[in-house]
Amino acid sequence: MTVEVRTEANATPFTETSAPATAHRVLIVGNPAQEHVGAHLLTGAHDASIAAAIANSTQAWTGGRWRQRIYFRLLGRRPTALGGFSRGVVQRCREFRPTLLLTTGIAPLSAQALRRIGQMGVRRINYQSDDPWSPAKRARFFWSALREYDTIYSPRHASMDDLRAHGCADVRYLPFAYSPHLHFFEAPANDAERDRFACDICFVGGADAGRAALMSELLRAGLRLNLYGGYWDRFPATRPHHRGFAIGREMRLAVAGGVVNVCMGRASNRDGHAMRTFELPAMRACMLVEDTSEHRAIFGPDGECVYYYRDAADVIQRTRELIKDPERERQLGQAVHDKICNGQHTYQARLLTMLENHAP
Repeated sequence: MTVEVRTEANATPFTETSAPATAHRVLIVGNPAQEHVGAHLLTGAHDASIAAAIANSTQAWTGGRWRQRIYFRLLGRRPTALGGFSRGVVQRCREFRPTLLLTTGIAPLSAQALRRIGQMGVRRINYQSDDPWSPAKRARFFWSALREYDTIYSPRHASMDDLRAHGCADVRYLPFAYSPHLHFFEAPANDAERDRFACDICFVGGADAGRAALMSELLRAGLRLNLYGGYWDRFPATRPHHRGFAIGREMRLAVAGGVVNVCMGRASNRDGHAMRTFELPAMRACMLVEDTSEHRAIFGPDGECVYYYRDAADVIQRTRELIKDPERERQLGQAVHDKICNGQHTYQARLLTMLENHAP
């Protein structure tokens, strides 16, 4: 199988003639679509003048629809082209000669392929955007592959002891981040756009039973909600408020259209924070944030730059207060932007942290 490898993301140009700032060469295994972590890391590498390329992990799911369903349901979420894709990445490592292989999420690489890559002297890292023990993400093939990585970087404290008990040699905490190329404030271009995105509460992220229950309570309180992402149409209460997917400029306008933006992780994923934890501040959102120890460590005391919530009643109360106080809404949006957008929380910074920990 020929693995698609790109050396650019988000229309960011890159050529091998760029003088790399380090001796590293990084091969990323991830989804190259602009909204995914793999693309953010590739763009961060380009911004730092690091030689990098991305192998498109979606190729591991080629094949017919029914074949994919059988592999997913009967073979423990095994990708249909796991073997071919894994062999293709091994070959790309021979050709590209990376010093570092950086995979994202539940990466579709076999344990055998990772061993072979390690034998080439390539450092193998997994940036674990999803909890491998989550019921929605659990994949048998990945559990054996996990032990082959030199280092696991997890953005959730809750899974770190499980990873160590599983036999992972080196487990470290590394939060999510934002991409300055994609996440920034953008105002609507005209009244029609302003009206289209205007709401009391904006939420960008997929639905599940817990999230739908919270949003249903907010709707019963009479608040105007715009919900973006998958599966909201599966719940009767939230279906009329589902606005499809918001990516790129659509996401920036959606975030700007809400008086507040709710920020939460997934309980099933054991999230203490989420990708939106850093993306929303970059877009200068006024945020109501799920009260977790990770969020407290990131944002500080309640009211300094965000308000925390524990239940729907908290969200309803704070939203109503902020609807009446647009100046406070603006102040919070600016304060959280200043708190996060200091150069330390970009995906470039996260990548450089990994590279500094694994200098050749």
